[in-house]
Amino acid sequence: MKGGRVLPYASVILRLLQGAVFSDDHDIWSDLLQHQPKIEAYFEQIGLELRVDENSGLAYLLQPEIEDDEGRSLRLPRLTRRDRLSYIATLLCVVLRDRLLCSERDSFMLEPLLCSYQQLVDWCKPYLPERHDERKTEQQIEKAIERLIELNFLRAHGQGQDAMYEVRPLLKAKLDVETLEQLKERLRQYGKQRVDGADAAEEL
Repeated sequence: MKGGRVLPYASVILRLLQGAVFSDDHDIWSDLLQHQPKIEAYFEQIGLELRVDENSGLAYLLQPEIEDDEGRSLRLPRLTRRDRLSYIATLLCVVLRDRLLCSERDSFMLEPLLCSYQQLVDWCKPYLPERHDERKTEQQIEKAIERLIELNFLRAHGQGQDAMYEVRPLLKAKLDVETLEQLKERLRQYGKQRVDGADAAEEL
């Protein structure tokens, strides 16, 4: 293939197909903003929707339900995946989204929400069954933290228990207020059944 036939924004399209794009990826973000209308048109042709939040420095793809001219649903293969989370990872998402809401209400600053490892543990523990082995509970929370980092919901600054964790804007985009309330209700039901972290899962 000759390079002259490659779209000038091909790198942006490929990155978006891999996952969310953030403004700290300066070259990709600059190309995205420069070619945004053409990129939106490209994805629209294949049934995807580009969401760009310049204030949060975030861009990602959605795959909405599509109907034909007669109102019938078009069944396209799914491209954007739904990530399956454990009970504790889901709980951590809900706790952090709640904290994010409170932070936005109480502050006029657009600074990211930062929290320590111990804060994450302390915020989760009240919603978990009591155990004699506290270390096992903390290990499960650590696994949930790692999972949220993989999904770009959290970013670690530092290592180990001394690290600080930044809540990334993708969590807000994936978990709107309505979905947050739905998840809270499901978590309450799990809590009544005293479901352990390895037994229940949710999709985001």
